[in-house]
Amino acid sequence: MIMAVDMPNFSKEQWEFLAVFEALEGPVPIELAGNLTPLLPGPLIQLINTTESLGWIHKVDNDRLALTNSLPGPIRKKLSTINKR
Repeated sequence: MIMAVDMPNFSKEQWEFLAVFEALEGPVPIELAGNLTPLLPGPLIQLINTTESLGWIHKVDNDRLALTNSLPGPIRKKLSTINKR
């Protein structure tokens, strides 16, 4: 049985920022992700807090983030689709 996944109401920019982690496939410095897809501090903090609480990302060291293995398939597919544009 396939479970539905609630899609958070992220902005286009927040989804694109999150897609950086899928594209680079590993722990990514937050500064590098921000250089590739700029995001204002407020939306960045909201994105990090939300995705951490959902278990989609985790902090590696103090300045790097990585997607987790528990990232739902439909979310990973959405990120992959963003990266193919």
